[in-house]
Amino acid sequence: MIKYSYYNDFLEIYLETHDGEVVLFENWATELESPVLFNVCNDLKVNGVAALNGLKKIAINYEDISQIDNFEYEVLGLPEQYPYDVFLDIMGAGLSDENLKIRYFFQDFAHENGSGENLFFNKHRIGSYLKNKLEFLLSSNQYLLIREIDRINASDFTDSTSILKEMSTIQKLSVEAKAVLSMTLHDTLIVVPNKVKFEISEIGDDKYKLSPIIEEISSNQFQESFDSYPIVKSSYRITDNDKSVRVVLDKDENEESQSIKKQLEQLKQKNQFTGEELNEIYNNPTKFWDADLIDLDDFSKRVVELGIYKPRFYPFISPYKSEWLPGIVIDDKAEGTRHVLIKNEKDLEELRQLVDESRTQGKKSITYKDEEINLTHIDSIIENAQKQLDSPKSPITTAEKESEKSESETRVLIIKENAEENEYLEEVALVKDVSYTFTEVDNLADDIKLKDHQRDGVAWLQTLSKEPYLVPGVLLADDMGLGKTLQVLYFIEWVSQNYGKKPVLIVAPVSLLENWKNEYEKFFPQASLDVVTLWGSDSRNYIIPSNKEQTIQNLSKPAIYFTTYETLRRQQIPMALINWGIVVLDEAQKVKTPGTLVTNAAKALKVDFKVAMTGTPVENSLMDLWCIIDFCSPGLLENAKEFSRKYQKPLEDENTDVKELTEDLRERIGATLMRRMKFDVAKDLPSIDYLKYEIAMPRIQYDTYLNELNSIVELREEDQSSNPVLRGIFNLRSISDHPYLKHYQVENIETEELINSSAKLKKVIEILSDIKGNDEKAIVFTENKSMQRLLRKVIKKRFGLTPSIINGETPTSKSKRDKTKLTRQQEIDKYQSKQGFNVIVMSPIAAGFGLNITEANHVIHYTRHWNPAKEQQATDRAYRIGQDKPVKVYYPMAVAPNDKFETFDLVLDKLLQRKSHLASASLFPTEQIEISRDDLIKSINLDSSNLDSSEKKSLEFRNIQDLEKLKALDFEAAIAVLFEKKYGGDTWLTPVSNDKGADVIFFGDSENYLIQVKRSASRLDITSGQEVTYALPEYQNKYDRKFLPMVVTNNYFTESAIDLARQNEVKLIDRDTLRMWISENHINTNDIDKKMNKRTS
Repeated sequence: MIKYSYYNDFLEIYLETHDGEVVLFENWATELESPVLFNVCNDLKVNGVAALNGLKKIAINYEDISQIDNFEYEVLGLPEQYPYDVFLDIMGAGLSDENLKIRYFFQDFAHENGSGENLFFNKHRIGSYLKNKLEFLLSSNQYLLIREIDRINASDFTDSTSILKEMSTIQKLSVEAKAVLSMTLHDTLIVVPNKVKFEISEIGDDKYKLSPIIEEISSNQFQESFDSYPIVKSSYRITDNDKSVRVVLDKDENEESQSIKKQLEQLKQKNQFTGEELNEIYNNPTKFWDADLIDLDDFSKRVVELGIYKPRFYPFISPYKSEWLPGIVIDDKAEGTRHVLIKNEKDLEELRQLVDESRTQGKKSITYKDEEINLTHIDSIIENAQKQLDSPKSPITTAEKESEKSESETRVLIIKENAEENEYLEEVALVKDVSYTFTEVDNLADDIKLKDHQRDGVAWLQTLSKEPYLVPGVLLADDMGLGKTLQVLYFIEWVSQNYGKKPVLIVAPVSLLENWKNEYEKFFPQASLDVVTLWGSDSRNYIIPSNKEQTIQNLSKPAIYFTTYETLRRQQIPMALINWGIVVLDEAQKVKTPGTLVTNAAKALKVDFKVAMTGTPVENSLMDLWCIIDFCSPGLLENAKEFSRKYQKPLEDENTDVKELTEDLRERIGATLMRRMKFDVAKDLPSIDYLKYEIAMPRIQYDTYLNELNSIVELREEDQSSNPVLRGIFNLRSISDHPYLKHYQVENIETEELINSSAKLKKVIEILSDIKGNDEKAIVFTENKSMQRLLRKVIKKRFGLTPSIINGETPTSKSKRDKTKLTRQQEIDKYQSKQGFNVIVMSPIAAGFGLNITEANHVIHYTRHWNPAKEQQATDRAYRIGQDKPVKVYYPMAVAPNDKFETFDLVLDKLLQRKSHLASASLFPTEQIEISRDDLIKSINLDSSNLDSSEKKSLEFRNIQDLEKLKALDFEAAIAVLFEKKYGGDTWLTPVSNDKGADVIFFGDSENYLIQVKRSASRLDITSGQEVTYALPEYQNKYDRKFLPMVVTNNYFTESAIDLARQNEVKLIDRDTLRMWISENHINTNDIDKKMNKRTS
């Protein structure tokens, strides 16, 4: 017997024998009549929603309940989710009362004043579990709200600010939980800003004022209140759009920590600025403000809009052929840095004349070579230009001028660039066609051999890091699965052995750090460098905030320091003090966004040689690539604005030749980037075959598909927006996988019927049979959870094995709690260790998490992903370094009999093929390759005239067994249709959530019914029939009419339930009545679909 235990934070599910012995979880499948419950629990365990507690019990945290879908919830047999109101009120003198306590009530209908009937009191609650005569589970959001209230009520507060911050949290959680708030809680909005913006207003000649803006407040009431006090208050009372608002500023934790209050105190001391001062803030914002607390984006835009911002001008010298030429740097953060070259005496004389004329006319700037140049530092620029033209063979360096310049004089920048083309290409051009030389190390593990492409990659790193090239850094962007980690670790070993041991920093997502450490120890058992963990609590052993010298000493020791991006961001100052030998950024797309704290922290590191690593150098836009390259080799791709103009903006034009554009960009980057795709290194990998199968739909699948097409056409005529059409197209996708996925709970259908009803499934079973005959392993990819379960059911029945299902929500590491959670890789290891034939079912989303499944050499894309790049990533789980067998990739596609029209699978395949040439372009944004909703709507044939209406046929339901195969929501819709056919009138479905215990509303000529629908495998007990009575007040109030309560079930009621229903005047419809209704009134899937679109809000 299945048992349930409820605790404060989680519930447990376990299986007991008749003797009261708790059964080991691994034995559930054999002890239970059906394996469905075991499979669902195992899925939840594998994917991190549940944990195994003591090898026998499944534990689920209440906050994770929201991750359980309707089918899983029903199989688990958990109490229904609480459908009524949670009402909140306070005890105390007001919202800022330090002794305030929050009360919560579980009411049928709170009426916005808490006057509803109390269904439960706190004594009836354990965690999320509510039990008296009724039994429910709170939703995850309701549980989180109640848990937070309990924590606040148990806390002692010493000031009003702290309690107000807590009440702000309660207000936010209440929205998520759809709780009803008392007038005291509802009528005052409490805002605790995470960030503040600055508004600039001109208040005089060259005089500007900064005022704080809080995004949640639409009016200027906060600024006025802020200005009216001489100090910064902890909280402010204001009115915004006729609503009372309390703005609460975060409390200072200690003297060193920053807070919004401290930032505003700084503004309070000085809120008026000159244009020059605003320019200084614009150029060095973090020098003045904490970017975590002050949003400076709008400030920067406003400085430019108001014309306050002025670029800065510096002299520069640049190598050109055999000479050095002077010029002017226009350091312009708004428009991008530019350079004006002064090539000869004639250019210089022209500049002098313009300066003299402008000064005579009282002007403050000149226009020289189409650039506006401020005259502030023009004299020093002319002086430096003259000196350089007088001595063209040797540069006038900063060092030469150091003795003769004062602090107030402007600096001279030496910029190594191709001055005529105004590009930073000279150094890169030197290594464009160089031959890379590989140097071996002697401590690589005996069983590890570099592939040819890996030797080339190491040689590239070795060659560019040493003289004569000494490039500052490179981007290793090999395709996933080609062994980037081994190449980089080999290079690190070579450097440490040949060029002295300096500290090496490797930055990676936390989920990959353990793999890095393990790989280093595996590849180099006798490693040259120690390994240091520099993240989490371990970082405190090395980074000592109060002792800079000790920190430098700790981090300067020769070793590999492994850290996370978050640690780099938080500890950027001590990290920037170290002279690193090598810095490696794994998953370098983490620094793809210019100006973020983590990007700036990475770019601020002092390092001899930088290596960025990523298999996806361009995700959202080409600006991703610019930012990563700017880390590796600053200035190589010019400034961001110029780069965007040349490369990013042209992609918005559909006439742009993408291939030509990306090839030009690739040429610009030169040797700084190395990217090999799998087809580039085919000789280092086994063969791969891509096999497409077009299989005609069986009759039942074809009828379902045609019926859905017809429904889409009808919906489009009723609603001109794209949403109904898009929903229909998604249904076509699902029907193409299997015709029963849309309406049916597939676990209730026989295996052979499932196989024979789907073109793709029939073919996949054939493919798997061949794979089994060869004793090999397969991965089946589909993101549809119902399809995943269907595949497992069929594979279990046909092949006698139960595939694991791995989804995107799987945990990334072992839990430190007693409740064991299997990680993705652990589950995969179990799959791979089984000898011979095996199958695993995966979501392509989970496949993007760095999993290696090289024991599998067959990949079946059952449901295609919208993005060809991500589909290829899924294939790469098997086709990668370590794979030693030929790989086969299968694409089964459901097509119309006799090729009458292009089905969804064929259309999607064509769209993916069209996009795949972009996916293979190494520098095209992977996110932009994804099939869009417009692509689908334009490509699917929705012309009903092309369809033979005589062929359109929906599935009919003729008996109660047919109804019981439906999904829960479809079953409710079927009851609504039956009721309408039996009694006439009009039926509506209630909201999917927060339905107050009612599922169907019937409006009749003489009587109206509020109906609760109960599908159950056992007799319904006393609680059934009571929930709907508590729903009556809300619906009668909402529709201003009387309703009679009714409960409909596919089973029977207990005697106690019948007695209670009689007392409460609840009409009961049981299995026998329902069987009679369906025999007299056949309904079909089209009826159900139409009813599913009639749902109240």
